[in-house]
Amino acid sequence: MALKKIDLSKIPVKKTLEGTVTADFGDGEKEYAIHALDDASRQCIGALYADSKDAMKPMKLYKILLTGGFDACNGEDAIAEYLLVNAYEASLKVGNAVYELTEKFYAAKEEEAQEAEKNSVTSGETAKA
Repeated sequence: MALKKIDLSKIPVKKTLEGTVTADFGDGEKEYAIHALDDASRQCIGALYADSKDAMKPMKLYKILLTGGFDACNGEDAIAEYLLVNAYEASLKVGNAVYELTEKFYAAKEEEAQEAEKNSVTSGETAKA
């Protein structure tokens, strides 16, 4: 049986909400790019919350937030861990900003979906009349 290959160029890249945060990582206050977490990163956070006995939960949470939403980490766990150990306060500030941006993004998506559903019901009722 021949294995099929996936043409990644055919899969559209999902965009999330982008923003900035000001933080001091030892070289003065600078503005850094952040973005809302994608669905996979949000699912990781959900799974982390489900495991209530994990003593490392806060560190893991911020590692996910930094890795998934802080452009300077470039998706690298090692960079997020380094920042958390060596620039804790700035890392928390950035992680909190990523979390807030993510909540804002998904709340807007939910509102948009509800509005679309409402409009589809309204237009369906109009079509029957």
